[in-house]
Order: sequence, then structure tokens, then C-alpha cells
Amino acid sequence: MNVQIRSQCNALWQLYPFAREQLVNVKTRQATKLKGPDCRVLEVLIENKGQVVSKREILKSAWGERVVSDASLTQSIAQIRLALGDNGKEQKYIKTLPSQGYLLYDNVVEMADSEWEIEPGAADGEGEHVLRPSVHNLPKLSVRTPTFNRKVKWLLLLLLMMLFVAQLSGIINRLSFDWNLQVDDWVNVKRASVNFLYQREPASETLYHYLSSEKRLTGYQQPLDLVISTGVSNYYVSCLYLNDHTGADDVKNFTFSLQESFYFIGGMINDLCR
Repeated sequence: MNVQIRSQCNALWQLYPFAREQLVNVKTRQATKLKGPDCRVLEVLIENKGQVVSKREILKSAWGERVVSDASLTQSIAQIRLALGDNGKEQKYIKTLPSQGYLLYDNVVEMADSEWEIEPGAADGEGEHVLRPSVHNLPKLSVRTPTFNRKVKWLLLLLLMMLFVAQLSGIINRLSFDWNLQVDDWVNVKRASVNFLYQREPASETLYHYLSSEKRLTGYQQPLDLVISTGVSNYYVSCLYLNDHTGADDVKNFTFSLQESFYFIGGMINDLCR
């Protein structure tokens, strides 16, 4: 089913941070994929559009504690300009202010309604992209009983993960991929305050080793359950955590491309699973 963007948009582009192709031209509906750091840089500029944002602030927001040079930021700005049809000479949309930072003009890019994300590769008869409900905005599963048995939580989390994977069965069938999810193919490991449940295959194990490293574990201050699996071209991650605002357990599901950087994946989990 084709869905039009519902909100009134005065900008030339809209940004869907969780979509596979995040930057969408409002007029042509043409979508462009941004790398993880480039997308986060653009988010910072959108949040401060019409204002000068210092390089230091952008680097801190987009890369966190990772040590990167100004050249990385310069490259990201160049990639964003290229996606917007801009360049460093004209600076139609993003202005460089030497020794100060960067400025994104008003009515160029705005954050889109996160309830919808672009279905990659899908288009209707008129060439417009098809939007579908974002998997990142599925209803949250609240575990309301404080004394809820931990083993039952694990079973519910595994069941939720299996249902989440089942939603992708249409794509999997078209690719003739035989999905055979067996409980015996999963590994359960406790590291510090984090319980990991990951699929016993190379890609999932590699992501597990990154997320369970001592440097990453220091960012988790409370108990957290992470389920990691891999499909044809994506990582699937679910986290069960204690919501700081409601005091109840919540679940979030993520889909990441196999080409996505582990730093970006770890940052999303650390930002949203709390």
C-alpha cells in the first residue's frame, strides 16, 4: 500500500534516521542512503538549523568518545552536501564559517515523522517510494509485574525476536533463503550487567564480541538483555531494559545493515535502551 508523507513539509528534504535510505527529496521522493556518522552529523545540523554549530559540538554528538580528526567531519559535510546537490564552493544549503563551524539554512532539511520509513527498492506505478510503518516505532512490550520471573522474560524475549524475524519472511522467501531458527543455535553469555543471547554464526558472534568488550560494557549502568541474530543482509538486535521514566521493563527492536559500523550500532543501543 502506498502512503504519502502526512505532515506538511516546507523543506526540500526530509530525514528518516532509522530508514535504510534516510534522506528523501520531498518533491521527487528520491531517497539517498547516508553513512551512519554522516546521518548523525546532519541530525545535529537540523537540530540547530539557522545557527552556527561548532566543529567540537558536532564531533562530540556524531562520534561520541571516539577520537577522530577534523578531516572526518570535513568529509562528512562534503558527503552531505553531495547528497543535497550542494558543494563547498556554492554552499547553497550548508555554510562553512572558518574557525567557527557550520550552519544549515532554514527550510532545507527537516526531521521526518518517525512513524514512517521508506521501503527500500519499492515504488508504486508512478515511481513514488512506498512508505511503511517504522519497525523502530512498534508498540513497546511493557512488563508491568516487578516480580516477573527472569526465565519467563527470556522466553518472552526469544518469542518476540522470532515474531520479529517472521515479519521478514516475505523478503526471505523471495531470496530463497531457508530460515531455520533453532534454540540449539543460540548462545547465552552473561557479561557484567548485560545478558547476551546471540545466534551461533560468524556475523552475530563478531557483533557480540564488539558489544561485550570492556570499553562498551562500561556504558551500561543497569541490567540489560540483548538478543543478536543475522539475516541475509541485516543484523537484528532486541534489547530488554528497565525504562528510567516508567520504572517498567521495555523492549526495543533494531534492524541494521550488515555494512553498518559497529560504533553506530553500539551508540544506538546505548542511547535508546535505557
